[in-house]
Amino acid sequence: MSNLDLISACFRADFQDTSRIFLEDYEDNSEIRDGFQHDRDRILYSKEFRRLSGKTQVFASGFDDNMRTRLTHTLEVAQIANTICQALGLNQTLCEAIALGHDVGHTPFGHVGERTLNMIMNSCLKYYNYEVCDNRDCGFKHNLQGLRVTMELESGYANHSGINLSKYTLWGIANHSKLQYRGCEYYSKSSGQCRYRNANTSCRRNGKFSLGFYDEYLSKLNNETDWTVEAMIVGIADEIAQRHHDIEDGIFGKLIQLDALRIKLRECFPDKSTEIDTIFEQRKQDNTSLLLRNLARFIVSIYVKNYIDHLKKVLCELIENYNISNDRDLISNKRLIFRDYSDRFMQLFGFDETLKNADKALSSYLKDTILLSELAQTMDGKATFVIKRLFKAYLSNPQQLPDSAIKRIIKRCEKNRSDIDASDARVRLSEFLTDNSDKIRVELLRTICDYIAGMTDQYAMQQFNKLYGTNELRNGL
Repeated sequence: MSNLDLISACFRADFQDTSRIFLEDYEDNSEIRDGFQHDRDRILYSKEFRRLSGKTQVFASGFDDNMRTRLTHTLEVAQIANTICQALGLNQTLCEAIALGHDVGHTPFGHVGERTLNMIMNSCLKYYNYEVCDNRDCGFKHNLQGLRVTMELESGYANHSGINLSKYTLWGIANHSKLQYRGCEYYSKSSGQCRYRNANTSCRRNGKFSLGFYDEYLSKLNNETDWTVEAMIVGIADEIAQRHHDIEDGIFGKLIQLDALRIKLRECFPDKSTEIDTIFEQRKQDNTSLLLRNLARFIVSIYVKNYIDHLKKVLCELIENYNISNDRDLISNKRLIFRDYSDRFMQLFGFDETLKNADKALSSYLKDTILLSELAQTMDGKATFVIKRLFKAYLSNPQQLPDSAIKRIIKRCEKNRSDIDASDARVRLSEFLTDNSDKIRVELLRTICDYIAGMTDQYAMQQFNKLYGTNELRNGL
């Protein structure tokens, strides 16, 4: 048996136990679709997946029709991950399910939307004395919100919430990105104070964000048994997709100068200098489309080929070190592998050292050139303002929320209540607000957070104009 066949036999996630949070509440013809096909299709048909078409990747949706949206990014991640899985004989359907679902928890306006909601949900921004005090209620992060979306907010069944994905798919969605934030950029380590709210205000969290709200969802997964190689591949495919389309979008946005890019690529990939020069010679033909296509092909090819070769070595070493000869051996050794590598587990399935260093240099260049540009920062500033004002409006008068959001608040405050009429829910909300209890404050904050997180860029702007009018945005900036 060749190494490739052995890898496929040992690590392909065709596990019989595609265990789910809930038992299925209907009979399905399992001969047509397996468990991972169900996962993929449930994500594909979800509302949150459809809304990705109107959410920012880097540049605001609608800025330029050639720019990536969160949906086109997702499709590119799925394609790259699929290619890697196919080359290694792994489970392409599981890989596709994780890739299609990896960003369903994302906000409008990209990562700045995510950061803004997280600061609100960590009480860095307070409105009308509403704040999150208990760590169990704190935080927002898109990959963890993806769990909340698929396990609770998306509705597809009469007897339980969520769309009931397998634990392998859920683990992949959660772990395609880090489970914690780095320290807050506004926190001064020397003084212990917050530069965002007020230079004289101390940070009660010492510059660390809490994401305790999502512990409830993470507790239903098991890091030692629910991980798959397919999940790790999606995390890498996400990075690869970002590199090539950031370059292409940066050129479209006139933020990247081709001469500077050529020099940087030669620095990062010196052994590919001749190929790089050949690609950039196409400028003389005044054929930008061909140049961009060949650049994308070049970047993706370098990363994918390098990663496949590196991952083969990693998986062969695991086979040898743990005496794995089939997928049953893998299942029995999954806990041991996870424990042995502990905090190095994610790095185990990452890039090799050569590509890791090249990627670090390239990603730093793209961040400085694109994300820190005046164009991107102006869009981010506008997005932050809009989200903060939307949150403030809904807190000032929660009755401005849609019926579905208000009904969710009442159901969460009254656990035993079944379905409730919208008008009755609004009456109950008024009564709760009069009581001014901690419970209603927490549920109201989280519901508003969920509602804004699910918005597309365009819908967020429409809601802003509906609540404030266009002059407010102009005056606010």
